Amino acid sequence: MALILLFVSASHAQKYEYESSENGNDIKSVIFANGSSIKIKKVSRDEIASVVAFNKNQEVIYGLNEISDDHVNITAAYPSSLNAQVAIVETNCGGSMCTWNGVYAVYIFNNELRADFISNTHDDDFRVNIDISNKNYPKIIAFNAPEYVFNKYGDMLKGTRELINGKGTISSAFKRDWLVFVGNHPEEYFANASKRESLAKSIGYENFRQVRSYISGPASTTISEGKYIVMDGCMAHWCSTYSATVLIDATSSKQWVIWVDSDKLLVKSGTNDKWGKEVAERIISLMHLNESLRITYKNGNFQIAKVK
Repeated sequence: MALILLFVSASHAQKYEYESSENGNDIKSVIFANGSSIKIKKVSRDEIASVVAFNKNQEVIYGLNEISDDHVNITAAYPSSLNAQVAIVETNCGGSMCTWNGVYAVYIFNNELRADFISNTHDDDFRVNIDISNKNYPKIIAFNAPEYVFNKYGDMLKGTRELINGKGTISSAFKRDWLVFVGNHPEEYFANASKRESLAKSIGYENFRQVRSYISGPASTTISEGKYIVMDGCMAHWCSTYSATVLIDATSSKQWVIWVDSDKLLVKSGTNDKWGKEVAERIISLMHLNESLRITYKNGNFQIAKVK
């Protein structure tokens, strides 16, 4: 978790390069330029550690993206831990199989504190360039981020992750016209005549209307793994019964959807592409499903059952 500073001038650095390593900084707390702050919370040895944020009045800030794991460390703060614009946090699940760290940025954007996932880091060549020349609008780009796509030799391909302030990080292949939906209610997508048509035509307009109703209540639209848009939510006034999740590959515009009737133990699905084990398990993992239910994918079909 060592860090290398690139000085714009001898007196005031604005650009930095961050590298992750086995041995490095462990900052206990960071105070940001707007008066907000973060620290690591872990009450007992067996408890999951997490980042807790406070405003300038030392009141807890809710609504930030969660950063938690067995091990959580603040590893860098720019330009300093007492007047930061950006802080870097790394996480690790702590087991012998946990050979990678999760890297997050906590930063000021529009005078408010934000927390976004940057990338996992598997190899020593991973690095993050951070430019805080423009206060309240940092530029953060990660290089050699794992893509979890492999070439014919089995080598994992790597790419970039660019932080879109207030939304999350995207790969270079991410089609930016999809960004308009991130951070907004999924209804923005369902009302968009051009973006919705491919999925609606593929699953049938009656099914599309049903999905739209299933996600009409509390819902979110976020970025996942630099290439996916996740729309997840439930029906207004019937949140415990009806829910839906839409997964969009923003590099190819392929779209998948699952919608659930929890009372009838009924799960439906559709796509403008095709289903496979990887994408099915991905969308299941991203769903905020009723805790009493479990969805599985086997032999090309989704199944739903109560948890015993």
